[in-house]
Amino acid sequence: MMKTTLAAVAISAFAATSAHAQDVRFGVEGGLAGADLGGAEAAQVLATASGRTVTFSEDGSTGALRAYAELGVTDTLAVEFGLFQTGSMDVTFASPGTTATGRVEVDARGFDFGLKYYATDTVFLRAGAHYSELSATGTVTIAGVNYGATVDEDGFGGFLGAGVYLTDNISVGLTYYDSIGGTSDADATFAFIGYRF
Repeated sequence: MMKTTLAAVAISAFAATSAHAQDVRFGVEGGLAGADLGGAEAAQVLATASGRTVTFSEDGSTGALRAYAELGVTDTLAVEFGLFQTGSMDVTFASPGTTATGRVEVDARGFDFGLKYYATDTVFLRAGAHYSELSATGTVTIAGVNYGATVDEDGFGGFLGAGVYLTDNISVGLTYYDSIGGTSDADATFAFIGYRF
């Protein structure tokens, strides 16, 4: 039901803006998505539960891609619809003096929709909402035996961003995604280089 409602809202927004659209552009953005995966907190929980020292290492960022359509409403305002996907970010755990190790791989994908405001001909701000899925796959190895589990979360969140067009086609910027997968503490910052067709 939620997906049907979301599709109806997107189609309505598209129909309303298309009648007034001055410009329809498509683009891609690629770069790095950075997030705090909570490795320190997870290591502390494992250490408390096991009564042993637990060390960890975690990726600070991963590659990410976004493709979008931009529908002009006025000279300074556009509606954007985008699809995004991140690579995997990993956290690894170990307990010195034991054979126990652990690894968690996290990635995200989804779509976003919002407004893009051109403060000048080259500077833009964007804000809106996203619907996304956050996937985490965990593996624990104890004495050579692997145990695994996968968790998928999905839901809505918001995003804010800003960027600068260096040319009519090439841009750089940052976009902050809040509550990826509908999870309140799953946020990411996407630093990108974009190309608009």
